[in-house]
Amino acid sequence: MSADQAKSPAVSVVIAAFNAEGTIGETLESIAAQTFRDYEVIVVDDGSTDRTAEIVGLIAAERPQVVCLGQPNRGQPAARNRGIGAARGRYVAFVDADDLWMPEKLEKQVRYLDAHPEAGMVYSDAEVFDGASGKTLCLVSDKCRLYEGDVLERLFLKCFIPSPTPMVRRAVFDEVGLFDETRGFEMAEDWPMWLRIAARWRVGVVREPLAKYRIHGASQTRTANVETTLKGRRLIVERAIERDPERLSGLKARALAALEISAGLRYLKLGKRSEARARFASAVRERRASLGAYLGLAATWMPARFAAAVRRLLWGPGNAGPVEKQAQEQAPEQHGAWTSESGKVA
Repeated sequence: MSADQAKSPAVSVVIAAFNAEGTIGETLESIAAQTFRDYEVIVVDDGSTDRTAEIVGLIAAERPQVVCLGQPNRGQPAARNRGIGAARGRYVAFVDADDLWMPEKLEKQVRYLDAHPEAGMVYSDAEVFDGASGKTLCLVSDKCRLYEGDVLERLFLKCFIPSPTPMVRRAVFDEVGLFDETRGFEMAEDWPMWLRIAARWRVGVVREPLAKYRIHGASQTRTANVETTLKGRRLIVERAIERDPERLSGLKARALAALEISAGLRYLKLGKRSEARARFASAVRERRASLGAYLGLAATWMPARFAAAVRRLLWGPGNAGPVEKQAQEQAPEQHGAWTSESGKVA
């Protein structure tokens, strides 16, 4: 092995891929176009049944910095953990197998972490685009504020970190552990990790879009199990409070009410009014001062066009939460599955 081959890269890019034959090539091309060149790419094929591994293998044959690791299907958290275990860089950056990076993404985030040793991770704004047309729909910052510094309380109420953007110090994982592989977290595996990091480190942000988050046609129409998603997110809230009771216990009612409102809005979008009513009523029980819950309840008795107007109000700018592609149940206006804090109306 040459000295160049033995040298550890500055950045390890980890991609968890499952049946991504239609997009993984484009994702890898966006990484190859980076202005910062000192990186390795670790693609973890999570038991794909299509040509994902073959495509990555062909690309890796021409680009020695790309490697593909295979494993039986265990879910994205396990695939990311496999990638972290293989990472040699001092920084680890994550991108899903269908998202894209802007050319200066790595350069600007490496520069930030090099200049801010107090930050355990840095994220950025991102564009949301339609996967079919390529049309840009919005920026994440159009939907929610991007916070930096000591962000634990803000992040507890609303995960505002776009999934294709974080870069984390490798040493941080030695301190906080790996992604939680608990079943039920599949719809929000990013959020508990960022909460654990934010509890111990400051978080930085580059306030420009350095990534592109893809919305699929299926993500605008297909509905994940709302109750399973809600159960997993409530568990995330409970565990976060167990870790940091002094800082987070006072926010519990607000956080749980927000999750119930979020579930109610999904049911309302699907036309399942009785289920939506139950979730909004639960939000009222969690936090009686939640105006958003009362508006949601009222919407379940309104004609469809008025109910839709209330739903848009509750999902308006500033009322969005974490970016999780896995949920794939929201329309573009909701951008993935940002967990609603419901802003001024919650």
